[in-house]
Amino acid sequence: MSDEEARGKPQPVKTVKSSRDIVGVIQTLLVGHARKTGTPLSESDITQLLSDLWLDLEIARTPADDHEARQKRRAAFQAKLSEEADGDLERIKNRLFLKAAAKPKRAGDKDSDLGWDPFTRVLTAPFLHLLADKRGNGLENGMFSRRIVPGLLNATRLLVGDEMIETCRLRCNETLNRLQETALDLDTDKFWQKVYLDRASKSVRAEIFSKLVMRLAKYKRRKTWFLRVLNGELALTQESAASDADYDWQFHEGHFVQWLVAVFATSKNPREYKPTIPATVQRDYGPEGLQVAEQVLRKIHEDFERQQEEGVQTDPMAM
Repeated sequence: MSDEEARGKPQPVKTVKSSRDIVGVIQTLLVGHARKTGTPLSESDITQLLSDLWLDLEIARTPADDHEARQKRRAAFQAKLSEEADGDLERIKNRLFLKAAAKPKRAGDKDSDLGWDPFTRVLTAPFLHLLADKRGNGLENGMFSRRIVPGLLNATRLLVGDEMIETCRLRCNETLNRLQETALDLDTDKFWQKVYLDRASKSVRAEIFSKLVMRLAKYKRRKTWFLRVLNGELALTQESAASDADYDWQFHEGHFVQWLVAVFATSKNPREYKPTIPATVQRDYGPEGLQVAEQVLRKIHEDFERQQEEGVQTDPMAM
C-alpha cells in the first residue's frame, strides 16, 4: 500500500494501561463542567461530556496531517453519537470499554460556602462549630451567622498585619498542594479535616493567634473595637442573608467571648490555652509576653463566667 493510500486510514488507538488514566480524565471533565456552570450535572450533560471524550479518541486515530479526512470523520462520528446518545447514557458509557469498580460515596463538604481558600479554612477551623448551618438554622440558639466569617478574618488581619497574613497564606497554599491528590478532594469534608489537623496548619494558627493575644492586652478597648468593626461589616452583607433572622443578626459581646474561647482555649478547659499558643508566645515575645497572655485569658474567662451568671449581653454597643 502506497503512502497516498494510507492517508486517511484509521490508525489503532493505543491501549489504556490503567483505568485510572481515563477515570481521571472523566473526573476532570465532570468537575470542570460543574464548576464552570455552577449547576448540578444532568444526564444529558454527562452524556455530552462522555461523547466528546470518545469523539476525541476516535479523531486521534486519524493522522494529524490529513485535515480533510479528520473533519469528515468528526462530522460523521458526531452525527452517529447524537443519534446513539438520545436519552441513553449507558450506551455512551459502554463505548469507553472500561469499567471502574464503584467507590464508596464520600461525604460532601458541609462548609463549602467558605470556599476553597486554604488560609480561610485553616483559620476558621477552630470555630466552625459555632456557625449556624447553611440553611440559616441555629441563630435562635445563639449560633453565629455564617456572614461573620469574612469580618472575623478581616479584623484579625487588621490586628496582626498584612505581612504575617500573606506569609501564612502562602504556607497554607503549600499545605493544600501537598495534601491534595485529586480534583475532587476539595469537595469533601474528609479532605478539609486532614488540612485542619496538619502540623503546618496548626503552626499557622498558633502564630496568628499568639500575635492576636498580644493585641488584646487592652482587652476592654479591643472588645469594643471588635464589636463596632464586625457589626459594621455585617451591615454591608445583609442582602446576602439566608433568612430574616440572619438579616437582623448582630455580633454581640457573648459572641466575642465565645469566639475567643474557641480559638484560644482547649476544648476541655476554657481557662487553659491550647499548648501551641503559650509556646509560640514564649518564643516570639518572651516572659513578658507570657504575662500578657495570662492576663488576657483571665479577662476572657471573667467575661465568660459573668455571662454564665447574668446572661449574655445582646446589645453590641451597651458595654
